[in-house]
Amino acid sequence: MLLLTIASVVFAYRNIYYEPIKDFRPYKVGVSIPEGLKLPPNAKPYKYENTFIYKNKKSGEVKEFKGTWPQDLDNWTFVDRKDVMIQKGDDPKLKDFAIKDAEGADQSASLFEEEEYIFFIIIPEIKKTNIEGYKKLEKITDEALKDNRYVFMLTGSLVEGSRSI
Repeated sequence: MLLLTIASVVFAYRNIYYEPIKDFRPYKVGVSIPEGLKLPPNAKPYKYENTFIYKNKKSGEVKEFKGTWPQDLDNWTFVDRKDVMIQKGDDPKLKDFAIKDAEGADQSASLFEEEEYIFFIIIPEIKKTNIEGYKKLEKITDEALKDNRYVFMLTGSLVEGSRSI
């Protein structure tokens, strides 16, 4: 029993701190992210039923319009919209992957269309950035930029409230 316990702890430690023996992660080594972002061939689309809710300006009547809106929009004021999924569609294998810019626009596809090498510097938390380590990265990025290579810094941290480095 002791030998089995020790083997389990060693196995778990090895898989946490090194590449796992059997990798079940979606972003494992060898997976093409651009291919994983594509929908499978003949993928079923999501289908939604849209209901628009408008209020009549004269009578105050609130009415729902399924899939359309009132013909005489001048007499109606938009109140709300309800979307109900009526058919679940297919998703890409890597549906939760996104690289967004500071404004929140998804830039994933455009980054993978580049012909040249792209360097990504991944910083999990900007607030915990080691300034000395960052200065070393700065030298590397300067050299990459001199060689006309793209360098992007990726973080899961919010831009607001982050310290400037």
